[in-house]
Amino acid sequence: MMWKESYRLGVDLIDEQHFELFKMVENLLNTFETDKNWDRKEDYIAAISFMKDYVVKHFQEEEEYQASIQYSNIENHINEHRNFTNTILDYEKKFIATNYDIKLVKEFAGTLVSWLIYHVVETDQRIVNGVHEAEEKSEKSYTECFSTGASQVFERMFGIEEIEISEAPILNHPISGDIFSKIEFVGDLNCEVIFSYPKELAFQLMKIMTFMDTNEIDEIVCSAMAEVSNIISGNVTTALLNQNCNCDIRPPVVTVGTYVGAMQNPRAISIHTGIGTMEIVVSR
Repeated sequence: MMWKESYRLGVDLIDEQHFELFKMVENLLNTFETDKNWDRKEDYIAAISFMKDYVVKHFQEEEEYQASIQYSNIENHINEHRNFTNTILDYEKKFIATNYDIKLVKEFAGTLVSWLIYHVVETDQRIVNGVHEAEEKSEKSYTECFSTGASQVFERMFGIEEIEISEAPILNHPISGDIFSKIEFVGDLNCEVIFSYPKELAFQLMKIMTFMDTNEIDEIVCSAMAEVSNIISGNVTTALLNQNCNCDIRPPVVTVGTYVGAMQNPRAISIHTGIGTMEIVVSR
């Protein structure tokens, strides 16, 4: 079961709705396993429609609760809700345009898995703490911001605390890994960033999130890793903003196999964990 007791906030209404959301996502993932031939598309359509309506309802009621306790970071929280609501609505348009293409539905499921877990373990936990974390005022290099942002995600989203980080330039050899998520930073920091995941690490991260065994790189795995990359990048933009460096990020672009692309002065930040190593390669 995807739900963990550690996700509980101690607010009955919100916890009950989170439980239902996790159950819906789990049911959707299970359906892919039991209905590989896509013979019952109407069930997917009904499930996704219900999920969309439920997510919007949950966001509204969660925001009402925040307002009732005068939560100090409510505006940022509302923005996260609005952004993800737009993501859901964008997917809905794509579903209709493609007659609910199964690959697109799997992509949506992977994005939903990663976004929901991080939102509950990080953003929503701040509600019950009463205040958001204090901004760090110490100056950090952009590579340190990536290291810190990735470490935070691995610790809070996956419960991995034993992390070692190394950094080195990449000289004339391909980026190692199997799944690559490219995100472009624009603004005061202009760079191209490749998040590289070996398939064994990606499978282990999926198992931590879903309690399901995964042994193939499909749309669910790729979109889940892309969303993890997106979350790390969001942490980086926040850290840079605290240093008066204003930048934005473009949506992830995922490739599988061997990464081919020209990069200028790339530096690799390796995130070593007990279940594998991912690389964040930054090109400026």
